[in-house]
Amino acid sequence: MRKQKWTEAEIDSLKKQCKAGVPLGEIRISGRSVYSIKYKMYDLGISSSRKITWSKNQLKQLRSAIRQNTSLRDISIPGKTFQAIKNKAVRSGLWQTKKRVCRFWTTREIAKLKKMRALGWTASKLVSNNHFPGRSVHSIAQQLSRLNI
Repeated sequence: MRKQKWTEAEIDSLKKQCKAGVPLGEIRISGRSVYSIKYKMYDLGISSSRKITWSKNQLKQLRSAIRQNTSLRDISIPGKTFQAIKNKAVRSGLWQTKKRVCRFWTTREIAKLKKMRALGWTASKLVSNNHFPGRSVHSIAQQLSRLNI
């Protein structure tokens, strides 16, 4: 997406809306995101910060959606992107990211993998026949690639 230069009409509209006391999330300028508007306000000296704050109402909306076990992807808050919602949920302690478990391959597993591969087994066959419980097709394929077999 290419950045469009602000026109004088857009800047005038922004100044008028700010002067009228319109909250940031409700400022409407065609084709401009909340972030673009906030940065332009900072550039014009209307705002002292480029940081986009959360209103009490938005926080209340986020808390209630998380309490109802709504998926973060399904939460819709006007003026907030999925990434902003996720960051706020994590930083405020409302939601925790899933920790990725890193299981190293044992020498026994590697020896078994080499033997099965020599017999013509593919990664998907190994998973479907449950030869490596807890390992995904991608994990096995990646290990085969690392071992050059």
